[in-house]
Order: sequence, then C-alpha cells, then structure tokens
Amino acid sequence: MTHCGCFGDFLKLKPWESFWKDIILLVAISVLFSGRKNINPITSPMVLSTLFLLGLIFSVGFPVYAYRNLPPLDFRAYAPGMNIKENMKRDSSFREAKYETRFLYKNLKNGEVKEFDMKNYPWQDTLNWAHDSTLNVLIHDAVNAPKITDFTVNSLDGNSITDSLLNDKNYSFWIIMYDIKKSKDDETLIAKMKDFNKLATGEKHEFIVLTSSGPQDIEAYKKKHNVNFEFASADGIVLKTMIRSNPGLMLVKDGTVIQNWHHHNFPSYNDVKQKYMK
Repeated sequence: MTHCGCFGDFLKLKPWESFWKDIILLVAISVLFSGRKNINPITSPMVLSTLFLLGLIFSVGFPVYAYRNLPPLDFRAYAPGMNIKENMKRDSSFREAKYETRFLYKNLKNGEVKEFDMKNYPWQDTLNWAHDSTLNVLIHDAVNAPKITDFTVNSLDGNSITDSLLNDKNYSFWIIMYDIKKSKDDETLIAKMKDFNKLATGEKHEFIVLTSSGPQDIEAYKKKHNVNFEFASADGIVLKTMIRSNPGLMLVKDGTVIQNWHHHNFPSYNDVKQKYMK
C-alpha cells in the first residue's frame, strides 16, 4: 500500500503519515472537547442555526451530487486536460519500487512461525518445517514514478492497441464500461449510445468500448441490445480510475483527455461536436 487513500489523488499520504495525522486531530479534538464550556458563540442563535442548516444541506447534497455525476474537482491522471501519454512517461530519475519475498514457515515440533528470506528458507527440511505463507515486503517506494503505470488496451484477439488509441490525431470516443454486468442497463441510454456511435463513426471518429468483461459477456450485451460497438479489453481497476461511471464517455485526441461525461449526463454527438471538436 503506497498511500492511505483518505483524500484520493488530491493528497496522497503514506500509511504512517495518515496515522500521525489522525493522532494530531485526536489531540486537537480532545482539547476542544475538554474546554467546550469555555467556548462562547460569536453570533446570534439564529445565525448559528442557519449556518448549521446550510452545512447540513451541503454535507448531504454535495456527496449525492458527486455520486450521481462526475466529481466537480478531478485530481486523477485521466482528468480533462491531462495527456495520458505524458503521464505514462518515466523520468530519468525514476526508480521502481523494490520488494523482497519473505516466507513464513511453521516449526512442526514447537509450532513456532518464523520468517525467512530467499537465501535461508528451509524448503528442504520437511521434517521440521512446513510452509505457512508468503509475504512481499516493500523495501523502498518507487522514486519519481509516472502518474500512470498500468494503462494497456488490447483488442479482443489479444493484440495491443494502446499506441494506436493514444496516438490517434483525430477525435476519438471511449466508452468506459469496467463491468458489463454492472453497467447501467437503460434503453434510453443505450439508444443515445447507438445514435452517438452512428454519427461519430459516420464522420470517421473512433468509437470504442473499453471493458474488463470477458467475450461471453460482451457477446451477450451485443445481442441483448442489438449493438455493433467495437469492444476492447483493459484492466478493470484502471477503467474505474479513468472515470467514475459505468458506463462513462471520454473524448480523447492524441492522448489528451478533452472531456468526460457520466452516463446520467450522456451528451448528444452534435452538442459535443459544437462545444469541443474545433
């Protein structure tokens, strides 16, 4: 685990940094709680009640809005304006993370579980030791790692099409559908996607569905909805990272993300063409 994930890509804290952050906040809250009797309001009760109500509405309304739409602030490596190719480049000072494999073996005589490394683990001494488990221990984190390390797209016959997608000088449209079975199954949405595909491909723009689902699920989806979309395969975790919508739409040109859309806000091709394809 490289960071705690508390604040997503906005602020990456290592696990121990997150731990000490929590300790500091705990101490601060304890001081406030212990001295709560000495805290006096700085305004009238009506103003305080109004502020509380506004805060309550915001704390409920904002998460609901962000859940049903794309986040208003996007700090990911696939956000609009980001170039995927640039975010995949390795700096000259880049060093990969280093891990070491450790083995836990259980002593058959006294039940003790002991840790060994690759040089001294007792794999031949089966009379005294039995393998218990294996650990991958982080020796040091990656240094100056690229923001994107795992973006790979393959055609359904297994050939890599990553470079052709990222180097397409024309506008291209990517439907991100990390799991077909869990995707929004709505005929109105499917109709919009069909119309979008027809108009986009009619003007020689790539329209492709990226999914981690297998061939059987893809064929079942095509048959159920009577669609002729082009499908390609990518890792599900990567697809979830790219856009938080299943399905979601990305407009990309020469590796640069122009705009993203949640399926609740799926646009028409003409609107996209007028606003973003210049």
